[in-house]
Amino acid sequence: MSLANLDESPNWDASLFVGVVPGLAASISTKKKRQILRALRDALRNVWRIKDLRTRRFGIYQILALTVFDIDNPGKFWPFSSAPLDLREPSPLEHFLAYLMQPRVRPKVCKLPECQRPYYFAIKPRQQYCSRPCGRIAVNRSQAKWWDRTGSVRRERRRKKMEKEKIKARYSLGL
Repeated sequence: MSLANLDESPNWDASLFVGVVPGLAASISTKKKRQILRALRDALRNVWRIKDLRTRRFGIYQILALTVFDIDNPGKFWPFSSAPLDLREPSPLEHFLAYLMQPRVRPKVCKLPECQRPYYFAIKPRQQYCSRPCGRIAVNRSQAKWWDRTGSVRRERRRKKMEKEKIKARYSLGL
């Protein structure tokens, strides 16, 4: 999930993903690592936003094909070849993609535009925000917007009501 939440800043450390992303060797230059990770991040974000499970799975298969197999030479892999299928241990990225393919997983994007980590897994189907703080910010904004729309009218009504009550109080006291 941290791969999907990578920002555009040049400060993040690409070496953190060596061993996590297949084909990302320590010997590759930092610039090339970042280029690979950005492309993978963008592909993951595109898949993340897909609501249809079948389409999401297809996108994940495409990512797996690019990261696990040598797509420049597909003939050397099963089922395109009679060579025995010999897969290496699954990488953390493969485990993550397999998890993302499950039907009950709800990958979502936080509705708060300035959220620092907008890609998350929803616990409930209608969940719109990644965390309570993001949800609280949205509620506060909604309440402020409502108050801006209706507050001045309510304050004016209240002011008039208070003036009427003052006048009634004066007449009842005989002033």
